[in-house]
Amino acid sequence: MSIDVSQFHEGFFDEVAEHLENLEGLVVAVEAVHATRDDFDALFRAAHSIKGASGTFGFREMAELTHYLESALERAREGSLSVSPVFVDTVLATADVLKAQLDDYRAGRTPDAKRAAEARALLEVLLNSDDAGAALAVPKSAAARLRIDYASSREGDEAASVIAAMKGVLGDYGSVEYEACADNELHCTFEGSRTAAEIWDLFAFILVDGDALEVAETPLAPAADESFGFFDDAPESEGAPADAPHAMPSKNGDDSTVRVKLHKIDTLINLVGELLIAQSSLQERAARFDSVRDADLHEIVDTLQRHTRDIRESVMAVRMLPIGSVFSRFPRMVRELAAELGKDVALETAGGDTELDKSLVESVVDPLTHIIRNSIDHGIESADVRLAAGKPARGTISVRSFQRAGNVVIEVRDDGAGMSRDRILAKCKLLGIPLREHMSDREVWMLVCHPGFSTAAQVTNVSGRGVGMDVVKRNIGAFGGTIEIDSTQGVGTRISLVLPLTLAILDGLAVRSDEDVCIVPLSSIVESIVVTRKDVVRPPDAKPFVLYRGEPLALFAAPGGTLTIEDDRDRIAVVVEADGRKAGLMVDALESEHQVVIKSLEANFRKVDGFSGATVLGNGNVALILDVAALIAR
Repeated sequence: MSIDVSQFHEGFFDEVAEHLENLEGLVVAVEAVHATRDDFDALFRAAHSIKGASGTFGFREMAELTHYLESALERAREGSLSVSPVFVDTVLATADVLKAQLDDYRAGRTPDAKRAAEARALLEVLLNSDDAGAALAVPKSAAARLRIDYASSREGDEAASVIAAMKGVLGDYGSVEYEACADNELHCTFEGSRTAAEIWDLFAFILVDGDALEVAETPLAPAADESFGFFDDAPESEGAPADAPHAMPSKNGDDSTVRVKLHKIDTLINLVGELLIAQSSLQERAARFDSVRDADLHEIVDTLQRHTRDIRESVMAVRMLPIGSVFSRFPRMVRELAAELGKDVALETAGGDTELDKSLVESVVDPLTHIIRNSIDHGIESADVRLAAGKPARGTISVRSFQRAGNVVIEVRDDGAGMSRDRILAKCKLLGIPLREHMSDREVWMLVCHPGFSTAAQVTNVSGRGVGMDVVKRNIGAFGGTIEIDSTQGVGTRISLVLPLTLAILDGLAVRSDEDVCIVPLSSIVESIVVTRKDVVRPPDAKPFVLYRGEPLALFAAPGGTLTIEDDRDRIAVVVEADGRKAGLMVDALESEHQVVIKSLEANFRKVDGFSGATVLGNGNVALILDVAALIAR
């Protein structure tokens, strides 16, 4: 029986991509540290899952290559194959071919057979390198009788399609006796050369939250002449005896998951945003009613506000992903670039469970990649230079993330040569970059983000063209983030990316200047101070400022606002900070804090300098959201 299972391809592609990414990070990790049995088990499971699923969906080229890879990983797990640089290089090269095959399957192309053959040849050489008597294939699995019970959470045609696909797969791998059951259930006895774990792997990619699958295995004597293809050579999965049942985790379990298309989550977030606007409007109107006479109304509005905030936080959590999915991409890059540059570099990561909006997770990959490459190329010295300076021969780059004041900070730190203040200033003068007297170290370090700036002695395929940190700063700033740089010559450099938790909703302070109201992100506000006319210093060739904690604080007005202070009234300066610099935003009054839903100006109107977006207030008016970093820079 042949069933079209293409409806499940999208989930398969996503899962295999995750397994390949995980496999790369794991194999580099086991080379760098003393690996445990659990580490090798995780490596083997990643390859085994790819093999089982690709066989289910008929992607035989991927399944066959992964079978060879699985055999190599099994021997490394058992200790008969050493984890040498050649082993790691071979596994990574195989992963590259598997990625190419995955891309071909996505595009509907036939994978390159030549590349796959070359990868298999490398694996065969590896498998026979340490033990000349070791055979490529591991022992065959014994034939078994399996009891399979499945109940689908789907209904109607969707459930029938899934069960038909499962029957088709089982029919291809052995003989099956089916029992009468409900339309959304499958109960049968299977006989063939498949363990319970292998059957589980075959169906794992089409199960969803709420499904129930149990597979109980009772081994039989192996058949003398039966063959079901190269999967017969698959090793039996560990972790349970052969007759142990493999069951779908309870749908109430903490580890159950469900895949949802991103546009559905975006639609839900937009609806929550509209709910916030409606709740804010209701709250503003309820404030007009007497708090004593209409106490019940105020209590209902307050309850609605709490529940709306809880809904907002819960919905935003759905879109959050751990930053560790980004960190896992870097071990291989560091390993290969360090080898290319002839340096010994170790990568350390921490805080991988810190969560960030999915769109931001994807957006920080390129900036982080450039920063880490710069740290290896410019920061970490060669082994002989480090030893001469009293440092260990191996340099270290640490990447960690953590939450700070409503933001997520991703910090890249190296123990390299650090930045030279004099060298940066000399290069700026050569390039004609304007400089000020008595610039602080932090201001000097930020000069490396100027377009065209580079201190590299020569252009290489890694760096030196002056296209890099300026792009990093621009990309981070595009979604409301900032960059911080700190360095000590001879000790090392720390570069921090400060990012908002999400791009959809933010906490802001409404401020009024004349008759206009705008929103200042709370994450950018340090404090607010009262400013009188006599406090303002107006140099002839510089911007007006006030003394703030003994230091000059430049003043600016929101676009359309004014810096004027009349004799008969005071004004307020909201002290804001971005890129390590502070300034005072002059306003007439502080209105109130708001949870604001960010609306794109470019999508709904046009780009407006000095503003990053807009929102709708409770009274129905539109308020613009200040781009603090852009205003301070200007």
